[in-house]
Amino acid sequence: MTIRKKILGVIFSLFVVMGILIYAINRFWLINGYIELETRDMIKTTGQVAERMEADLSALKRTVGDWAPWDDTYRFVQDLNGSYIDNNLMYSTLANLNLNFMVFADTEGRIKFLRAIDLENETLLDEKNEDYARLLETYPMLLRNEAQQEVVSGYAVFNDHIVRICSAPIMTSQFQGPVMGTLVMGNYINPREIDRLEKNLKIPLEIQKTMPANSGRDFFKEETRSMGNRFLIERPDRHMITSSIVFESLSKDPLFTLEVKKNRDIYLQGEQTLIYLLLSLGGVGLLFMMAVLIFLEKTVLYRLHRLSTDVKKIARQGHGKDRVLMSGKDEIASLSLDINQMLEKLRENEKRYHTLFESASDPILLLKEDLIVDCNLKALEFFGCEKNQMIGKNPGFFSPETQPDGEPSILKFRKMMETSLAKDVFLLEWLYLKNDNTVFETEMNLARIDLPSGNHIQAIIRDITERKQSETDRLKAQKIAADQEKFALIGRIAGKMAHDFNNILGVIMGNAELSLMDCPHDKTRKTLELIFEQTRRGKNMTKNLVAFAKDQEPKQEFFSINDKIDLVLNLMRKDLEGIEVVTEKGLDMPELLADPGMIEHALINLIQNSIHALSLTEAPRITLRTYSRENSVCFEIEDNGCGIPQESLDRIYEPSFTLKGSKDISGSYKAGIKGTGYGMSNIKKYIEQHKGNIAVESKPGARTQFTVSLPVIGQELTIGDKTKTQKGRACFEKYILLVEDENDIAEVQSRILMQAPCNHRVDIAGDGPTAMDLFGRNPYDLVSLDYVLPGDMNGMDVYHHIRSLNKTIPVLFISGNIEFLESIKDLKQKDPCIDHLSKPCQNKEYMDTISRLFERTRAY
Repeated sequence: MTIRKKILGVIFSLFVVMGILIYAINRFWLINGYIELETRDMIKTTGQVAERMEADLSALKRTVGDWAPWDDTYRFVQDLNGSYIDNNLMYSTLANLNLNFMVFADTEGRIKFLRAIDLENETLLDEKNEDYARLLETYPMLLRNEAQQEVVSGYAVFNDHIVRICSAPIMTSQFQGPVMGTLVMGNYINPREIDRLEKNLKIPLEIQKTMPANSGRDFFKEETRSMGNRFLIERPDRHMITSSIVFESLSKDPLFTLEVKKNRDIYLQGEQTLIYLLLSLGGVGLLFMMAVLIFLEKTVLYRLHRLSTDVKKIARQGHGKDRVLMSGKDEIASLSLDINQMLEKLRENEKRYHTLFESASDPILLLKEDLIVDCNLKALEFFGCEKNQMIGKNPGFFSPETQPDGEPSILKFRKMMETSLAKDVFLLEWLYLKNDNTVFETEMNLARIDLPSGNHIQAIIRDITERKQSETDRLKAQKIAADQEKFALIGRIAGKMAHDFNNILGVIMGNAELSLMDCPHDKTRKTLELIFEQTRRGKNMTKNLVAFAKDQEPKQEFFSINDKIDLVLNLMRKDLEGIEVVTEKGLDMPELLADPGMIEHALINLIQNSIHALSLTEAPRITLRTYSRENSVCFEIEDNGCGIPQESLDRIYEPSFTLKGSKDISGSYKAGIKGTGYGMSNIKKYIEQHKGNIAVESKPGARTQFTVSLPVIGQELTIGDKTKTQKGRACFEKYILLVEDENDIAEVQSRILMQAPCNHRVDIAGDGPTAMDLFGRNPYDLVSLDYVLPGDMNGMDVYHHIRSLNKTIPVLFISGNIEFLESIKDLKQKDPCIDHLSKPCQNKEYMDTISRLFERTRAY
């Protein structure tokens, strides 16, 4: 915004503020004065209405006071003579007195005679005594005329009409008694009566019954008339003012309001006066403002505009030799001189900066609003680009689509720009692309630079690819060394413990087995069977401990997962006391080919973890489910225990990680429960060794569910697999040596090879020496060789013996041993006539691999 606009805005704002202040002051003093006059006038008018209503009531009082103490009335109440009615109670008499009814009651309150007329239709009414009797019952004070000459007057509700009513005792003309009854007179305050009042007072009036909901309106109690009426002044809009007078009934309850309406002439006159005053002041102020603006334009604004134009011109053309020219001896002329001196210094600094910028040994980018506006020669060499190819682009354009954290490069760089603008210096690591699309890591130093054209960011880039690779290699080597040392220690300890523990278990198992042979008591036999089963379980656990420590390949047998779960639940029934165990077993479950000890150990660990998680749960429950889907056997273990924190779900499989014992900072487990941190690590290792998957779902404080999926290995080829094998390029009727020490696997593989469609001839060897002996005596076409074999000889020893006799016979290794999987990589590069499958393997995969191996080795 220019100074001219700012000054104009300030003066205009001052003009508006002054106008508002003048208006507010006059509004407060002047308009409030008119409102006060208006209020006083309305109070006066209201008083006139109240006085008129009081006068009408007084007139009614005088009338009843004349008729009640009258000898003729006195006799009429006694004998109800007709002459009194004919002479005194005609329609004209009541109409002249402005009465709607007259009621003659005896001393007991019974109505002796009544006369009512319709003033609007000028007729006599045939009224019922019951209505007037209810009126007297509603307002009993009308009949209580104990004192002579006492007249009761006021207002009441009668037949849904508001009525002005008076009563007096009936006595003789000398006001002597005894009192013979009561004379009650009344006239309706209806629209006809209101019209009469409006004509007399020349004021618009409205009558309205007072409802209980609005009977408590805030009327002016301090402003009262002679009859004690309260009133409320209201202004519904700027053109009308009203005053509502409250009239009470004979029982002193609010009965009706009479509303007086008047035009707000006084107030409107005050508003008009205020408008004229503001217009006159506004005109004077506008003339003053124009005079001030003309003076400022000639002495200041025009000269500043010229100065600004010259400076912008120099900025566009570059600060070469052009300078600002401004004559005079005031501050503006002095400012132009200072600008010229600044331009000289800026020109010198620019030359110095450009020299440093271009001679820098690191790539440098100059950025504004996340776009490159300049770069040095080293940056062009670094990215392999021309300068026009870099200017105007975001550095993310020269980066991979995403950075290591998965965030898009362009979006992330914009965020980094915002951070660096908020800081003076910002250091970060960044991935860039060379012109051959090679990704390399850099360290980028972002520094904010304040230039005349605005805030800029200077980015100094340094290639740290080699440094990062060195750090990665060093950390990897340290981790491998630490893991090797840790697992070596675990292996030594596990081996020692397993040996000693197996000796103990052997003694217990032997004695339990001997005792079972001649035990006559069923109860004792069950106890001994439990001891024997637990010792057998202990032996399996020690085997698995050694397998974990030494990375041994698991043994494989066919068994039912449902039976295994029943066995584990029976073994752990004491631990499960007090816990509801729900089993949902799938029907027609295929048998699982796996290491029964490892699966049992995994089940025990998972159930034990659930038991620990339920230690503080009021209604503990464990649900075990089994089902099969997509060639997999699945089992789930779910509990309603303490759950696992979300931030720990990714770490539960880490060795030595635990949430129990001293790590239980949230108090989720019962005191005394501890964990080693190796249970879940063992489970994951077992499942992965069987080519399975394990998944976890957990809601802290509610539930945890582990789902394990293991592949189904059939005991023979399916019909579909046989059809695909016949249509493929499989070789048939070959002579194969099958080296496998596990009977279940050997039986399945031999059956698959020997049956249709392959019809191979198969010899089975259960150990290394047998395999070597058979190979030396028979002309085999292929060898299926397990790596882990009983005794001192493994599959690699058998392989070397075979190669010493035959260099080209196909050899298919079958093993999941980690040590073997590492060594086979190099061996396959040297020997093209070998292949391998990792246990467990599908039958179709086994056949397809044999067929491919035959095809590949035909040329040798």
